[in-house]
Amino acid sequence: MNYQQLAELFGALANPARLQILFLLVKKPLCVSDLCHCTQRRQAYISQQLMVLRSAGIVEYEKSGWKVCYRLADSWQAEFVRLFFEELYHNHNLNVTHITFR
Repeated sequence: MNYQQLAELFGALANPARLQILFLLVKKPLCVSDLCHCTQRRQAYISQQLMVLRSAGIVEYEKSGWKVCYRLADSWQAEFVRLFFEELYHNHNLNVTHITFR
């Protein structure tokens, strides 16, 4: 891990929509259509945000026919995200589901 990788990680996290997507993916893997439904955003926008998260090494995807499903990657970046949300939820009584991301 170096400063460039850390900057890329924090850059990827510096967007409310991407944080919302990650909060959902920390709970379980989801397909793009599910992410669109949960966030009430268009598929093109969600796909753009997922591309940023993928480039930062936070998420990975699997294709099954027409469906593309995302999950947290097996990486230090994804582990950082898991720990970040766990810390917020358990130790700061922050229920992120009640935050408006839009």
